[in-house]
Amino acid sequence: MKTELSRVVSGFKTTLMYAVIVLFAAIFFFPFYYMFIIASHPRSTMFVMPPNLWFGGEFFTNIRQLLVVQQHIPYLQNYINSVIIAVVAVATISWPATDWLSTSSCSCSSSSQPSSSNASGICGGRGVALAIQPA
Repeated sequence: MKTELSRVVSGFKTTLMYAVIVLFAAIFFFPFYYMFIIASHPRSTMFVMPPNLWFGGEFFTNIRQLLVVQQHIPYLQNYINSVIIAVVAVATISWPATDWLSTSSCSCSSSSQPSSSNASGICGGRGVALAIQPA
């Protein structure tokens, strides 16, 4: 009896967990879905009430207008610039630390405690904090 009840409770918890995951996934993906919905309708019907929730027939026409017809907006160049900035930012953040960031280049890193003249724990006034190891 107890195992049957625990199996039902476990199944209910699993079902509830998946329902919450599906709910949050729907909330997360809805803006992307709606972005494609709006892109597939003509400009005159973008702000109608109630809003359109299904695809229209002008998606490729609107994309062609964005990429080819509107030459005064360099959309592709702006997109390429954004990709370059994103790649450089990720590469910069994930690059391994260099020697100038390590505490081994500090002149005061050999002591385990900051000296009285350096009570703040800052090495040489350069703003690099010492990593104090317990003895």
